[in-house]
Amino acid sequence: MAACKIWLAFTGFIKTLIAMASKLAICCAQVHVPNTCAWCESIQDVNWYCNDCQEALCERCFEGHQRARKTRNDVVVQITKATRQNGAVLPEVCTTHPGKSCDLYCTECHVVMCSMCFTQKHKQHTFKHLEEEVVSQKLYMHDQLKNLKSSLDGHVSTLTKRKRDSKSFKESAYVILQTVQTRLSHLMPDCILKNGDCRYEQRNINSKQVRQIGAYLIHVRQINSICPIDDTQVWTSASGSNELIKVNKNGKVTESVKLDFNPWCLTLTNTEELLITCCGGSPLIHKLSKDRQITRFTDISPLQAYGISVSDSDEVFVTTRTKTIQVLNMSGERIRQISFGMSLQAHAYGMLSIVCLTTGYIAVTIGNFGRYCKEMVVINITDQVIHNWSGRLDHGRTIEKTMQCDIARDRYDRVFVPDFITNQVYVISGNDRTAQCLLDDRHGLMGPTAVCVDRCGHVWVGCFDGSVYVMEL
Repeated sequence: MAACKIWLAFTGFIKTLIAMASKLAICCAQVHVPNTCAWCESIQDVNWYCNDCQEALCERCFEGHQRARKTRNDVVVQITKATRQNGAVLPEVCTTHPGKSCDLYCTECHVVMCSMCFTQKHKQHTFKHLEEEVVSQKLYMHDQLKNLKSSLDGHVSTLTKRKRDSKSFKESAYVILQTVQTRLSHLMPDCILKNGDCRYEQRNINSKQVRQIGAYLIHVRQINSICPIDDTQVWTSASGSNELIKVNKNGKVTESVKLDFNPWCLTLTNTEELLITCCGGSPLIHKLSKDRQITRFTDISPLQAYGISVSDSDEVFVTTRTKTIQVLNMSGERIRQISFGMSLQAHAYGMLSIVCLTTGYIAVTIGNFGRYCKEMVVINITDQVIHNWSGRLDHGRTIEKTMQCDIARDRYDRVFVPDFITNQVYVISGNDRTAQCLLDDRHGLMGPTAVCVDRCGHVWVGCFDGSVYVMEL
């Protein structure tokens, strides 16, 4: 409707300009020619017009014009074929005073006039020469059209923004509606709060059933690790940031802790203290206490701490990007180590990300070049490999390698593996040799690097651009 009003105003303005041009007797398609001879002021037999002198001539004066030395080479044509010279406007002949050209313009009465009209009727008025007024009117019309176009563009931009905002509002309202419906459904037996723990029902992984997932950006670079605190908040670490950031499911930063090092992998102990490895390779492991004090937990020199996870029996498992996993107690003392021979992979490969399962087993990725994973293995309590996944998917395809910073598991020991290369999060269940896709770029997921699952089955996925996605199993 607004666009229609703007267009009507535009066309009305054009009509006004045309009317003004008519008053000035400016005609672009024709040239008005005086009907009086410029030499003898006769109105009889005025059949000729000199394009050079811009004068009308009668038959008798035409012959003299042709004989005169100064004018005999001029272009003289029949008066019906008269043209203007260099685009000049030919003045009209005054209807009140025959033989006089209307070459003046009264700026107060807005009429063209001859010199005698000016003397008789407009002597006290301001006037301009006709050519000067034509140029002035052209400039005025050009400026008005420019202003109108700018105004029209502004209205179109406003309408576009309103449509975009309206669409965004409808989409947000739909997401809220779906979230409320999901919450209501989980108030029934799917999720029961018992002894301070949130229980959720085991469901099959099916990416087609994923309808809505929340997403937000916490204005950091690549998320290295994401660690659940409860069912509403997580700790995150990011590349290039000496800061731990706590965020909730609405994307609000609820707390941040400054560090004197760049954190890499995070894990929460059973006493709700946070263990932290360092980015870039360091033997040091730090601890964040409940009162937000940062202390050194341990030093595993000469090895470097990479991935870290705590079991239900309070054992701390640390990968070292070698074939050795360090096992520590809650005091940071080394209990034992898990080592593998050459049969596992070529010597250039090592243990990367790690997560402790509820059975006491551990799942660990194996790869090289920092984060490239060639396979994932499950190790039992006797340090034996009982299961491995080497990139096989449930639809028959095999991926050569994945790339991530951290992996996770849920309370049913399903292992979640994000993949920055394919923009997907895979799930490996039990002894399955193949993985299923939970999230991919069809859900808006781009560059997942870390994942965790909280007590109520919320899956948190951190990405390369600092965005975090949250969904419910």
